[in-house]
Amino acid sequence: AVNVTVSNPVTQTPYGGSAWPIPGKIEAENYDRGGQNVAFNETTTANQGGAYRTGEAVDVEPCTDNGGGFNVGYIVEGEWLEYTVKVASSGTYNLAVSVAATSSGKTFHMEIDGSNLTGTLTVPN
Repeated sequence: AVNVTVSNPVTQTPYGGSAWPIPGKIEAENYDRGGQNVAFNETTTANQGGAYRTGEAVDVEPCTDNGGGFNVGYIVEGEWLEYTVKVASSGTYNLAVSVAATSSGKTFHMEIDGSNLTGTLTVPN
């Protein structure tokens, strides 16, 4: 027989301590806490952007858009981020995202509880 004891199970919690309100704005770099395969999946071991949450592998870099801030970059197939949200009431909501790509043919989608809500969305070059 093998006995396994987990002394510090990894839990997923919202970054900043509270679920993000929907409707509302969620900054991509404010993905949940919990680490690899819990709150995110990242194929590299270091933050290639070198900014914001530098102790984690998600690639966050300074944003060059008006207003500054940060963005998540260097994204490749299979990577994902999770956010804990609190939806104010059931209904239909509009999704607006700010995206960019270094080449054509890039895509993404949004899910809630594992259900693909948007289908495949194409990112313009």
